[in-house]
Amino acid sequence: MEIRKFLPADKEACLSLFEANQGQFFTNVDPQVFQNLLEDSHVLIFVAEHNGQLIGMTCSREASIQWLMIHPDLQRQGVGKFLTLFLLREMGKSGPLPTVSALTIPSSAPFFEKLGFRLQSSEGSVLQMIKKMDVCA
Repeated sequence: MEIRKFLPADKEACLSLFEANQGQFFTNVDPQVFQNLLEDSHVLIFVAEHNGQLIGMTCSREASIQWLMIHPDLQRQGVGKFLTLFLLREMGKSGPLPTVSALTIPSSAPFFEKLGFRLQSSEGSVLQMIKKMDVCA
């Protein structure tokens, strides 16, 4: 598996990944919102590839993880953990971060808790979790 920065050529594969996860992990999310995020130059995006296929993606804006998606056939195999830890390391390269937040849903909260995130707030079906960056995952 290789993790690399998102390229414009990855857009269609990321949109397919979005569609593959629609309903299982999120509902009522306008695909245009996700597409706009892929085109935002202020968002740090990484993709995971295996055998030339895009199998996952994650992105952050400032000190907040905005999206983490893994192909449904490859979930629970460590791809999400690897991508998240990679993203946290990359986020820290721009300077010290006391905390990083993650926007997620209740069913994904245990994943983030295993990486050291703790619930800070909830609004409807969206949770905001916080990780102190002086604590290793």
